[in-house]
Amino acid sequence: SRVTTTTREEPDMATGWTHHGPHRDDVQILIGQLESRGKASQGQARMLAFALKWLQAQWIFDEQKEAPIFLVDDFSSEFDAANRKRLMRLVNSLGSQVFLTGTEGSLVDWEANIEYTQYTVLRGAILVN
Repeated sequence: SRVTTTTREEPDMATGWTHHGPHRDDVQILIGQLESRGKASQGQARMLAFALKWLQAQWIFDEQKEAPIFLVDDFSSEFDAANRKRLMRLVNSLGSQVFLTGTEGSLVDWEANIEYTQYTVLRGAILVN
């Protein structure tokens, strides 16, 4: 038997990925009266993404009674001082293990963490500070 595609399936076949379906549902987030997509600054977009991850982590903690692990890439350059401090307070409130990467270690408030190990990558070698 011969298989035919519908008009909706043709772009999927041509590109190798699906253009329609539940995975394409979008969430609209407003900052004031403006839609965040395309209007939020890079820092605001990063905080929004972190807020969504935080909600998911909070749900996991509430449901599973397990503190999730956080991986935060380029922490020092993406957030201002107030948001870095706020972020660390939130993560610490769950007792989560956190992995931060960044290019400027002095921007991290190391005193905010009860227990930590700091590593530096220098010319391909990993150093424990």
